[in-house]
Amino acid sequence: MDLYSIIHLVVGNIAIVILILLSLAVLSKYRKDKIPATLIFSLFFISILIWAICSTYYPFTTAQRLAVILYCIGVFFSYLGFFNLFLFSNLVKSGSINLKLGVYFSFLLGTILMLLITGENIFYEMIFYSNFGYYAKALLFFLIIQFAFILPVGILFIDACFQMVRKSKTKKHKTQTRLTFLGSLIGIPGAIIALAIVEIIFIPSLVLLVSALGLLIFALGYLQNTQLAYLVPYQCYRIIVIKKSGITCYAKNFEGEQKINDNLISGAISAISSIMESALGFKSELKVIKLLNAVMILDLREGFSGILISNKFSTVLKNALTSFLNQFQEKFYPLVKTSDMCLDEKTEQKVDNLTRNIFSFLP
Repeated sequence: MDLYSIIHLVVGNIAIVILILLSLAVLSKYRKDKIPATLIFSLFFISILIWAICSTYYPFTTAQRLAVILYCIGVFFSYLGFFNLFLFSNLVKSGSINLKLGVYFSFLLGTILMLLITGENIFYEMIFYSNFGYYAKALLFFLIIQFAFILPVGILFIDACFQMVRKSKTKKHKTQTRLTFLGSLIGIPGAIIALAIVEIIFIPSLVLLVSALGLLIFALGYLQNTQLAYLVPYQCYRIIVIKKSGITCYAKNFEGEQKINDNLISGAISAISSIMESALGFKSELKVIKLLNAVMILDLREGFSGILISNKFSTVLKNALTSFLNQFQEKFYPLVKTSDMCLDEKTEQKVDNLTRNIFSFLP
């Protein structure tokens, strides 16, 4: 076995080990936090892992047909991984999927699959080197299709990471988001640079290693707190807990956000009062009121209700409000249930801490 082959094999296996560990770590994290973006991110890692395995070992197969099959499987899964990266970037940046871009990338993914199946010696060729093994070289049209896929996804991913850095306000968030941004810069542009280097020193697995290192750095930031996925798309302005009588038990403006004016607060109280009857007899019922530039997410309960004013409705914010009110009801509501008194200063500080913990994903 030639020196280049040995280096390729060693570098490829290092990348594979890194990707296996990262895939397991991300899957384990998803089982705990159940965040959709984390699940999609784990599918991205698994796809890239399959690409790494196929790309590392197809040069050493004994038959060209087997080398072609492994190469095609690896390339397809690499672009399936990039499709998952597109989905992840959309969720991180806006909290939803851009359908037009989704159709565009789905079409390109199907085109790449068709070219892989039918395009040997037309869109790519499998070359055998006596001192290395098989090596697949993409031809011009195939390179253009790949470029049309990778470039926009890479830009979306880097931009999503950059937006997380911009939205970070706490020291902890800044440290995490800077790691994710650095990882995105190494993983995408770094891999492109590695492709150019491969043409000089001919170690194809170098691209795998650079990509794996970039993803490792990204994961070191993201896995510390996967709620970073909610940092950019969601903005909360104010949370209010109000008794059935109309007395406000607790209210807090989220740090760094513009304070809500009195008219909007009065509107929230009026909305609660007008629909309060519908909550009687129910343990908990959630409603949403759309405003001009915001929404009020309402959790109506017997005796009191919670209002979360935010830029948009989402299941994430609904669940956070429900979790907050469950703990508020258990720990603090009994203190004001039978009186018209507000929470004392010491208790209010405890509720503030609860708010920060529940809504820690906010900037």
